[in-house]
Amino acid sequence: MKRINLLAISIILITTAGNSAPKIAIMETALGNRAKVESLAQAKEAGYAGVQLHTGELDEAGVLTMAEPALIAALVEAREKTGIEIVSLCAGSMNKFSSWDPETRGVSLSIGKQSIDACVALDTPMLLIPFFGKGWFGNDTRDEKFMAAVGLVKELSLYAEQKGVTLGI
Repeated sequence: MKRINLLAISIILITTAGNSAPKIAIMETALGNRAKVESLAQAKEAGYAGVQLHTGELDEAGVLTMAEPALIAALVEAREKTGIEIVSLCAGSMNKFSSWDPETRGVSLSIGKQSIDACVALDTPMLLIPFFGKGWFGNDTRDEKFMAAVGLVKELSLYAEQKGVTLGI
């Protein structure tokens, strides 16, 4: 079966109050970027109202790209300069780790928590937690992998609730 790369074609609707038409945002990865300041200017140039940013990769010390204060400051400045809304973040690096594997669960949890903290720092209320690639846990609700992934999401949900961030799956 042929798989469609949804990341390359996905867009996100920004809901608006009243009778105004919805505005459209784009996933940064569709622009070929991950955790890049220039994504805001590229989204504006392409005619979008907002962007969903990828939270990047972990460095050797376990620090996520989006956890860097200099990047956060640059993104805040770019948001003000371009007028492009950062509608959400995506913890895409979680796809590289199995949330049910005891050896990599902690890495997934760290990426999730650092991504939630980045949402707070950027005043962005939503985080996408994707489960593709190595993060795919199947669809059998009785399977151990499935239940372990649910456990990870529950743990992240508690952290997100404390921080005022909504998780999307």
